[in-house]
Amino acid sequence: MANFDTFVQYFTNTTVTILQDGIIINWKTGHISVHWKFSTYLSKTSVHQVVNNAYLGIMCDGKFVQWMEFLNGRVKMMQAARVLSYSNGPNGIMKPWPAFIPGKESMKLPPLDPIMVT
Repeated sequence: MANFDTFVQYFTNTTVTILQDGIIINWKTGHISVHWKFSTYLSKTSVHQVVNNAYLGIMCDGKFVQWMEFLNGRVKMMQAARVLSYSNGPNGIMKPWPAFIPGKESMKLPPLDPIMVT
């Protein structure tokens, strides 16, 4: 709860939207995935932030034994620089952010080095 108390000091009008098929559970293995859109505003500046997050978890005996969050760390920076829109994707909820913005290619991440598997 301390993390939540700190969060509400700095952010306002926060919403979390989960698509109808945004939660997938495999009851046999205990694997869970959640995909949602997180939207919030900085209290002092009213700057809007929107990110799509994906979570993977594993449950055993009714308790989470693993919980991982995946998000694109470039999103907030690109929105603040006004090179990435806040508009939603074709389903009206999730935003399919591109690998780069036309004219702003320098903001994309460098390619990953290939991993050699032997």
